[in-house]
Amino acid sequence: MTQTYFDTLSRETAPDVLNWFFAESSAILALRDESAIDQAIRARLMPDSSYDGTAKAIILMWYTGEWYTNIGDPTAMISTQIDGPSYVQGLMWTAADAHPPGAKQPGFGSWAEPPIQIPI
Repeated sequence: MTQTYFDTLSRETAPDVLNWFFAESSAILALRDESAIDQAIRARLMPDSSYDGTAKAIILMWYTGEWYTNIGDPTAMISTQIDGPSYVQGLMWTAADAHPPGAKQPGFGSWAEPPIQIPI
């Protein structure tokens, strides 16, 4: 999915914003201290105003297989399905210990096993 997602990112993000985002990401990773990197990502990449919400759009893309626009305004957010495989490979299914409906079926008889119990 890496190439598909990179192509989507390149197509959907203004070239100058993408260049600044990658430059900032490289500068952050050059810090080398894990705590400093974490804080820099939170402060410099994650705000909605940073690079038109590019970091959040990338995270949503990996989890859902969709490209989101208008990240800063939840009432106006729009998503576009990238393609069938991106939906099937979305990380949301792994995170939920589930499978996408209509794909990656868990196999015959899996219904006989109790679901995973997650302590709350």
